[in-house]
Amino acid sequence: MSTGDLPIFYNMIKIACIGAPSTGKSSTIDELKKLSKKNVIEYISAGQFLKANGFSINEEGTEVTGKVCVFFHKLSMKTFDLLSSDDVVVLPRTIIDPIAYDDVPVSEEEVKEYFSTVDLIYYFPIEVDLVERENRTKSVEFQKRIDKKLLDLCEKYHIKYETLSGTPKEKAEKILPRI
Repeated sequence: MSTGDLPIFYNMIKIACIGAPSTGKSSTIDELKKLSKKNVIEYISAGQFLKANGFSINEEGTEVTGKVCVFFHKLSMKTFDLLSSDDVVVLPRTIIDPIAYDDVPVSEEEVKEYFSTVDLIYYFPIEVDLVERENRTKSVEFQKRIDKKLLDLCEKYHIKYETLSGTPKEKAEKILPRI
């Protein structure tokens, strides 16, 4: 059986999270996993994969790491049809992150194609102090710069999103009725 023979499930819900580092994306996903009766899958971010394999990310990221992230995001969208129709896949990073982080050129067509496959898009504003964690920036200036770039990219590419504010549990509770 080839992958072309596999059934495609269009009922799966794909959620894209847009936000700078330390805005509660992963914590919200963890809360969503606890609250939801559906299987919630946090899709590993390309940055996590790269860092685990010795590459520099965040402020030390390069065009090469950015290009790998773009490829990773494109590939991820092609693999989702192999999951169960009841799954909720949450993307803690999107194809615009490499543009914001590493100034990687991505065509408008690629951005639109990527977001056309996503069901829900949420923006996570900076609401709390930067939380130090492995693989995360320690620079508030960098966090603010990425936040502004992401919002500018949403405007440039006409990405319509809903802003989520509050604690991670409150954010998850706002998502829950939509899934």
